[in-house]
Amino acid sequence: MKHLADDITPFTGTLFDLLHYHYHLPPKMAIPDVYKLLYQGVFGVGHLIRDRAAAARYLEQESSALVDTPNPDPLLEPVSPDGTMVRVNLRPFRHTSIPLTTLLDMMIESACETHGSLETFIERWRRFGNLIHQGKLPFDRAAFHRFHQQIEQADFPAMHHSDLYRATYLPAYRVVKYQFMTNITVTDQLQRINPSDSSP
Repeated sequence: MKHLADDITPFTGTLFDLLHYHYHLPPKMAIPDVYKLLYQGVFGVGHLIRDRAAAARYLEQESSALVDTPNPDPLLEPVSPDGTMVRVNLRPFRHTSIPLTTLLDMMIESACETHGSLETFIERWRRFGNLIHQGKLPFDRAAFHRFHQQIEQADFPAMHHSDLYRATYLPAYRVVKYQFMTNITVTDQLQRINPSDSSP
């Protein structure tokens, strides 16, 4: 019997590795999109799923309305440097043998077990700012500072993707803990996600 983990290499690396991977995957990624990435890596989905039936309906509706894009998404994308939290992209997920109810179960379990700390998030966010100042990531310093002031005044809330990112990449995913993916059986050959790039 084949398991999902047999065909997916879990991501492990530095914060730079994670950001470098994502920036080169969707090159129109903006600072709000990095913020969302880091936020999800610490807090996961960010809230408990209290109405299973409503969440199931929304997941089914979103999945059934999707069309494939010219550049296929990987099934999983890491959102934390240690690979413990991942995005499950719905477009390739539809082409696996995994039912949506299984994904919903993973979402609920992940939400219940994720207890991220604001301190951890702020530390990663500031390391991102340092990488910009060191010239290791191609983001504008002034834009980072403006955005930082905005989210700091709002006590670091959850945020949406940037308009450009949404219009360009039509993101459709769910955030879950990687550990819940490891015992799932599938029949499809899935794309590996561990980048070969190393930290400078």
